[in-house]
Amino acid sequence: MHLKRFLACAMSIIMMGGAVLAGPTEAQAAKGAATAGIASVSMKRQEISGSIGLNRRANLAKERDDSEVREILGIDDEDMEWLKKIAKDDSTEKRIKKNTAKREDIVQFALSFVGKIPYVYGGDSLETGVDCSGFVQQVFKHFGVDLPRTSGEQGSTGESISFDEIRPGDLIYYGGHIAIYIGDGQVVHASNRKTGIKVSIWNYRSVRSIRNVLK
Repeated sequence: MHLKRFLACAMSIIMMGGAVLAGPTEAQAAKGAATAGIASVSMKRQEISGSIGLNRRANLAKERDDSEVREILGIDDEDMEWLKKIAKDDSTEKRIKKNTAKREDIVQFALSFVGKIPYVYGGDSLETGVDCSGFVQQVFKHFGVDLPRTSGEQGSTGESISFDEIRPGDLIYYGGHIAIYIGDGQVVHASNRKTGIKVSIWNYRSVRSIRNVLK
């Protein structure tokens, strides 16, 4: 009898332990879900606040309709409100203005070479001649921005963006060729030996990627 009672007690303890190990309580599950939700929001905001992308996204929040921004960035109403608060912050406003001014300076500097210097394959001199990536590299170097030498490397540096987000000073990579976006649907680039530095429509050839390399 004693042995039977002992075995029965042992089985009860094992079964109770199994129930405990089977899963968390409702309270624990709710807490876990809430933590996961917070982590998800946190990760999304970290993504939005990337070192290169925050100014651009805050600028979008200032210039575009809320529904359009939500669609472009893939964010919900809560994150949209958070982004709008960031956009209204004085320090963000200063960064946006500084970034915009720098972009305008880059565009004007690049345009100053249209028709002035020849296309030279492998060239990287704004005095004697450049190829497409040499032109981009030297223009940005003038403003303290270091970029890789080849078009392929430049076409994968910085942040990948869509045309909805493009701003003057962004790079458009065509696969084996690269150009600087100047606004109004146009780019400036070192085209070829015949035409040199010229302005073209942004999608005059198939676009592989658009890159933001300015913080």
